[in-house]
Amino acid sequence: VTSLTPTVPGYVIAQPGAIRAALEPLQGAWPFDVVQSGYKIKFVLRETNSFLLTVPESDLGAYVVGTSPPARLQTVRELDTLLPKRVGIQYLNPNREYELGYQYEERLNTLAINNLTIELPLALTDEDAAGIAQMLLYIHWTERQVLQFVLPPTYLALEASDIIGI
Repeated sequence: VTSLTPTVPGYVIAQPGAIRAALEPLQGAWPFDVVQSGYKIKFVLRETNSFLLTVPESDLGAYVVGTSPPARLQTVRELDTLLPKRVGIQYLNPNREYELGYQYEERLNTLAINNLTIELPLALTDEDAAGIAQMLLYIHWTERQVLQFVLPPTYLALEASDIIGI
């Protein structure tokens, strides 16, 4: 967990249960991945900007000899109208005796009409909640495009959270 740097000033767990259920609200507020690495579990923030390695174009589209080769790089893009226009965060405000607070971020230059409200059982300041709402809105929009590709076995050492360049 050493790469997780955000501090949580307060967190409500209504009913003790699965650890995964306790982690999901935290992942909703500060996107991080939980990855099995050997016999350990790693928690990796998605903010990393550096590439572990760069894959040359010639390595894309690996296939078994005798079968038809796949496309080197396929892209799938979510329709803009299906993405949220507004993301709202409902949270506990410690500055107002833990009353429910609400902050939102809205994208104005879109035809999208969907509103997404996320209830977080976290104690957050208004500024922190507004920042989380802004981050989550733009994560939805930047992650709308998915790239699919196949690599040869020489890249088996890569793990699910590794960031690569193509």
